[in-house]
Amino acid sequence: MMSATHYFGDVDVICDIGGQDIKVLFMENGDIKTFKLSNQCSAGNGMLLQAMADQFGLPVTEYADTAFKAELAPKFSYGCAVFLDTDRVNFQKEGFSKEELLAGLAQVLPKNVWQYVVGVPRMAALGRKFVLQGGTQYNMAAVKAQVDYIRERVPNAEVYVHPHSGEAGAIGAAMETLRIVKRRGTSTFIGLDAAIDLQYQTTNDETTTCHFCANNCSRTFIDAFRPDGSTSRYISGFSCEKGMVESKDAMEELVKERRKILKEFPNLVTYEGLKAFKRVAGVQPMPEAGTQIEDVKVERKFFGSIERTKYTRSFQRSSEAAAEKRAKWRVGIPRVLNMYSTAPFYRTFFEVLGVRPKNIVFSDPSSEEMFAEGGKYGSVDPCYPSKVAQAHFHQLFFHKHKKSPLDAIFFPILTHVPSFVTDAVDYASCPIVAGTPDVMKAAFTKEQDYFANRGIEYLAPAFSFAEPTLLKRDMFLLRSIVSTKTCKTRARRFSIKSSMTTRLPSSCWGGPTTTTRVFTTASPTSSRFSATRS
Repeated sequence: MMSATHYFGDVDVICDIGGQDIKVLFMENGDIKTFKLSNQCSAGNGMLLQAMADQFGLPVTEYADTAFKAELAPKFSYGCAVFLDTDRVNFQKEGFSKEELLAGLAQVLPKNVWQYVVGVPRMAALGRKFVLQGGTQYNMAAVKAQVDYIRERVPNAEVYVHPHSGEAGAIGAAMETLRIVKRRGTSTFIGLDAAIDLQYQTTNDETTTCHFCANNCSRTFIDAFRPDGSTSRYISGFSCEKGMVESKDAMEELVKERRKILKEFPNLVTYEGLKAFKRVAGVQPMPEAGTQIEDVKVERKFFGSIERTKYTRSFQRSSEAAAEKRAKWRVGIPRVLNMYSTAPFYRTFFEVLGVRPKNIVFSDPSSEEMFAEGGKYGSVDPCYPSKVAQAHFHQLFFHKHKKSPLDAIFFPILTHVPSFVTDAVDYASCPIVAGTPDVMKAAFTKEQDYFANRGIEYLAPAFSFAEPTLLKRDMFLLRSIVSTKTCKTRARRFSIKSSMTTRLPSSCWGGPTTTTRVFTTASPTSSRFSATRS
């Protein structure tokens, strides 16, 4: 980056294609805004072009001259290098010459860079000043393909090739080193002569294998011997920070240091993620029976107008039997998707209804182990946050329910959710997210009914936080289901479709049949929620 900005000033994009990786830096105001890196696939880097040149018996330095002799070029499929090699074999069978094949491979290189690695549908949004660097840019066929590809999509683009493209990274490192040394005032470099005479020894055998986790990474120990007789060890080949140490004592010291740092600088995302599912202090219970409360009486007049009149009435509570059933009712909730923003709302709702806090059971946070164990009931979508829901249901069935039986699993369909964004056209949920509760029901009832076999009701009502009146009505119906275990038929109906009526049988709440209304609600992240009936 420093080398490119030194030679070309304020640039927008730096594309560095090396022999084994591709690095694309997106710049803003002379600094890196973000970047894309591909070092796992050879498609699009210099190794691919060199391998193809070797197959034709050409030195890579003659690649461009040979490719420029072609009058046409086959169209290779961009992507995996294995598929590119398959295309090459097929094109050879069709009679394409080596010049034409090399030209076609050069032309597919920018597709792999900008479509496969970068994945930006509109290149013009990246800017107009591009710098190409990296050893692959010594291949003029690759450079021409890059320039043509960029200018075709960004007509006013300025494309520059670094004058020392293969050494651009080293030049930038030298400039950064010079900056640091000038600021510090001293250098720790031992000098060229001493560096040339430096002795070192590498060890890579069973004694260097890391056993601090199940990966058992094969490490290499590099011991450098300084002129004064001291030594310095560098460890390479590990995939995590555990491989940086050699002994158990050093590992314990590393863990201790990490815990100290974590305590001083906590992960706020993890902190909020855990706090969202904890009990909120200060939840107000429902008023005692007979308490005078304000309500609104709604009447339709003769000509269709609606009149709302405030009045005071006595608060009515359900029977003691219903309250006792609610206290014993145990519900499992998967810790996925919009539950991270709406869980305080639902937890508070259940607690105010009288459900004991210990009976509101959330699944554990998502983990690789959880998905490996429970992610086997069918695919929802390439979207992992939706697909991992099946692992959470698996844990509720086979771990939480086994430990203490659940009466229901609650996973509402949220069609609209609140947002911190104001003045938006709509607040609709992602269709994949909104459909996940129904997909979970299908997944766990296809081969066998996991809910019926365990005596668990599945509650998946459709809620919309954009329609408060409808939300109040549906939440009241949910309350009626929680109040008694005799409403299983109604619970099953509610799990498929939200209530279409506000009239309930008296057996659901222990009182006479009347029109229902929830008189107080709160936002999904609020800790205060009250409900009643009239």
